[in-house]
Amino acid sequence: MIGLYLGCNSSSLKHIKKEFSTIHSSASFPEWFNVQGELIFHKGSLDTHTQSDESNKQYICISGWFSYKNKLNDISSLFEDLCLNSEAALNNITGGVFVAIFSDNNECFIFNDPMGFSNHYYVKNLNGLHLAPTITAFESSDIGLTVNSTLSSILEKRGHLFGSYTKYNEVDRMDPGSILYLNGKSKPYTNLLSAEKIKPKKIVNRFRSIIELFPERKRHLPISGGMDSRLMLASAQFTYGYCYGPKDSGDRPIAREFSSDFEEFVEFEFNNVPKNGDEHLVYEELCETPAHLIKPEFLASYRYASSINKKANVIFDGYLGDTLQRGVWLYLGGVLGEVYRFFPMLYTLRKVDAHCIFKRRYKDLTSQEFELLFNDFTDKTSSLNLDDYAKVTYYEFLWGRGARFINNGALLINGQFGHIVPIFSDPVTFNTLIHEDFSKTIRFKTLANIWAGVDAKYTKVKFENGYKISTPNIIKPKIALAWRLLAKYVPGFQNYGNA
Repeated sequence: MIGLYLGCNSSSLKHIKKEFSTIHSSASFPEWFNVQGELIFHKGSLDTHTQSDESNKQYICISGWFSYKNKLNDISSLFEDLCLNSEAALNNITGGVFVAIFSDNNECFIFNDPMGFSNHYYVKNLNGLHLAPTITAFESSDIGLTVNSTLSSILEKRGHLFGSYTKYNEVDRMDPGSILYLNGKSKPYTNLLSAEKIKPKKIVNRFRSIIELFPERKRHLPISGGMDSRLMLASAQFTYGYCYGPKDSGDRPIAREFSSDFEEFVEFEFNNVPKNGDEHLVYEELCETPAHLIKPEFLASYRYASSINKKANVIFDGYLGDTLQRGVWLYLGGVLGEVYRFFPMLYTLRKVDAHCIFKRRYKDLTSQEFELLFNDFTDKTSSLNLDDYAKVTYYEFLWGRGARFINNGALLINGQFGHIVPIFSDPVTFNTLIHEDFSKTIRFKTLANIWAGVDAKYTKVKFENGYKISTPNIIKPKIALAWRLLAKYVPGFQNYGNA
């Protein structure tokens, strides 16, 4: 599995190794480096992963991609600045999905990407620090682990945990944008809310600048009938693209209208791709989420898409874009939730607070379990200069359902096949949209501002939820309701639906 291993290794991940052996490479640390570990990365990666100065006992290794001073994978500059300025150099990281370790004579520390989407876990015990991208690496070692019954119950109910919690008392998830020391102590190196802010209509230009960091012939775009992937397509050139779902689903006929934008574009059935039969065994090693909650078709589909062109291993994803463009994490569920979605002005006229939103979204938790969740939310967001709507979105994006459940597909599973670029996780884009008024975002006003400068070719075609950008905002929720009913009751209408 892609990532960094300290105090343990990947030898126990037999099913992962079998699945990805032809596309993953591994490297050990130099003999003079006094930390035992292993680095696993993609074959045919974009740049070198290590740099060292043995005479001064200085060393860095990175798994993943990163942007430093807005340059892609400039490990030479990062290494030089770390040697000169130590941790202060990390202020110049401007994006990525990665984990790294740096050491010189005076210090040694691990650091990750600003959003923490490289998804690493650690244990600190008498034998030192243990780090891995999957908890399975600890479970199969001699590290003593004890299950927390409350957290285990939440994981089974929800499919994910939150904050830094895992189901084991001894294991923590690495915080977003953090430095982790060998003594187990951790601190943030970045403040996402201090990143640059731009006008929403400039986001398409921001996307272009990020996409164009990567060689065009390595770019691969999964496109659906939704707005997140289409906004990326409207921003820059892509060589390869694909869409999956039933032939006449809500996605494929819409995505097909943009097939000429790609040099090579394929469609395939989500439910009919060949499976190996051991997908659940891969999930058990790869994901914290219980394997039975993840469809085997996800791994099978990503495997098939990767086989189409193995050299195009930079995969762009609209991961969590709907939470920032449309405010979907404010949905309340149930009858009340449908009323609020149908009349989104209610989010302004009859505001709901964070406690109410979480209570409805996590209604299956016991009072003790919910208290643990909400206390963590309060701890992570109480000092932020955001209103409750923005705080809910911020937390779910970085610490909750986004980072701990939605990440399974786009980041963890697909991320084994290539470098994932979750473009809405760009710190500038995120900081811009998290500061928008979510009572207006939920009414499609932020959406209209983002798309204001986009070519009409991309705005005149309806989205998977039935409306276009030009559809009056007051009509959009009514059309969206009709499309949701179609998706629920008409077989094959969704890309994940039954064909």
